[in-house]
Amino acid sequence: EEREKAIAPHERALSLDPKLYKEPASTRLVVAAYSLQDTERLKAVVMRFREELPDKPLPNNLLTWLGLQLYQNGDFDHADTFLGLASNPDDAANTDLIVWRHLAKARIELRHFERALKVIPFILDNEESAPLRADAYLDQAHILVGLGRWEEARESAQEGLALDPKGAVLAGVLITLGDVAVYRKDFESAAAHFRRAAELFPNDEEITPLSLARAADACEKNGQAAEAAKIRATLAKRFPSWKAPKPK
Repeated sequence: EEREKAIAPHERALSLDPKLYKEPASTRLVVAAYSLQDTERLKAVVMRFREELPDKPLPNNLLTWLGLQLYQNGDFDHADTFLGLASNPDDAANTDLIVWRHLAKARIELRHFERALKVIPFILDNEESAPLRADAYLDQAHILVGLGRWEEARESAQEGLALDPKGAVLAGVLITLGDVAVYRKDFESAAAHFRRAAELFPNDEEITPLSLARAADACEKNGQAAEAAKIRATLAKRFPSWKAPKPK
């Protein structure tokens, strides 16, 4: 049970006689890293395990834990890999919904929009929680914006809004509706959506300044230069160090 002490001799066994110890040592290294909750070590040994023993399956709970940890750490590429291994599109209802949700989000972060879009129906077909359904509609709207399918994105955001979301999901829906309104050149509606998002979190360091900046841009495009200047002055005063995010 002394997992940390077990790692070095198993690595040594693999280096001395990889043919003999490939399966038992590789398996025990995976178990040790998982028991230690060592994300980076587990990622490395699982990747090697899959390369050396491609036909031997790994437990879904291990793959799920690893994928979720990597997602939280911002390693979206490997999160996509391991959550994908923990999922089964042919039996979607028996894949944990947390896997589908984070698999979609990882692919959005990677801008793999077509692949992300394939995951959303598995969530919406099986998720009963209204807040989580709203979050899935928001993710779908983000995907559709990324694909340039603006009208479908608006419809998805409206579906999410109809579920009465709260907090960050509501702010995300409003910002998305604002972005779609900008695309449609409905700058008055866009400014209203952005302002409402800013009001939800008056002191949030990300949502509020982003919403204020976009509201100012929408007002300016709507011929309301004075109002745009007023909003930008508020933004500069309340969030002096904020910088607009670079386009992905």
